[in-house]
Amino acid sequence: SAPASTGAAATPARQGAHTSAPAASASPPASERPANSQCVHAEAEAVVVFGHLLFEMLTGAELTVEERDHVSATLRRGASFPGCADAWRIVLAIFLPGKHAGSA
Repeated sequence: SAPASTGAAATPARQGAHTSAPAASASPPASERPANSQCVHAEAEAVVVFGHLLFEMLTGAELTVEERDHVSATLRRGASFPGCADAWRIVLAIFLPGKHAGSA
C-alpha cells in the first residue's frame, strides 16, 4: 500500500512562488506597508472593474486606450453621448478624472 500523504507534494509550487526573486517594481513587504493599503488597492481595482463594466453597458464595446482617447476627443468637441448622463459622469470620473467634470 502507498504511504500516507503528508501534504508535501502540494507545497513545491507554493514554495516556488515564495522563493523567486521579487520584481523591481514589487510592492514593499506587508510589514512595510500601511495597514489599509491592501484594502485601498482592492477598492481601487473594484472601481476600475466597475468602470469598465459600466462603459461596456453604455456602449456595447470594450474600453480600450483607443476608446478612452475617442471619448476624450469627443468631449473636447462638445458632443454628448447617448444614454444615461449620470452613468457617463461616473465613467468619466473613473477614467478621465478632472478633465471633463460635469460633462456627459
